[in-house]
Amino acid sequence: MKMPPEIAKAVVKVTLEVEGLVKDQDNNFAKYRFVSHDQIKMKAGKLMAKHGLIIVANEVESEVRDKSLAQSFDFWIYHETGSEYGPIRRTVQVPATGAQAYGTACSYAQKYFLRDIFQIPTGEQEDEGVLPKQHDLAAKKSSAPTQLITDASSAKIRDDLLDTLMTCKTKEEAGSWAEKNSQKKQLMNKFDQQAVTDAYYDLLDSFLPPKKAKEA
Repeated sequence: MKMPPEIAKAVVKVTLEVEGLVKDQDNNFAKYRFVSHDQIKMKAGKLMAKHGLIIVANEVESEVRDKSLAQSFDFWIYHETGSEYGPIRRTVQVPATGAQAYGTACSYAQKYFLRDIFQIPTGEQEDEGVLPKQHDLAAKKSSAPTQLITDASSAKIRDDLLDTLMTCKTKEEAGSWAEKNSQKKQLMNKFDQQAVTDAYYDLLDSFLPPKKAKEA
């Protein structure tokens, strides 16, 4: 499907005007900083409105398997003139830790769709937090041989970490859990590291007080 000219022009304008983003959130488990979903939505959202664009995500598939939730979304781009472009399919996978997992999946899909469609520079690497740091490599050379990571061994560590994480009843307990288990990230593959990280932040969000509705 060919993108309508007015949508293409608006996308180009947003891409030209959007600023690079700074890493404003800390991943306490994997020990790295990243760009939050809210920051991307705030900066891209204002420019989209300025140039008459609206992006809508529709969930089309959802499956829970092996403690993971896989969701697929179709994104549609609409212009104020009434023209539209889509669907553009995106699929994400997050740990199935409860009802909040659906919101997490949608947020991640939207974040990476906006980042990709408008070519927003974030300074992030796709393997951020997964690739070993230089000092980690040096330490490994002087230590015992690294344990072989297999899908089975990684999944076992992931499940053990998720089970212990879910026993945390306060934000402080979750923080202590992150400090205690941060080294175990090196014993998991990329997907399982991200699954545990997502579950950690979902749990932190659950400790936040509910927002009060604004008075009419």
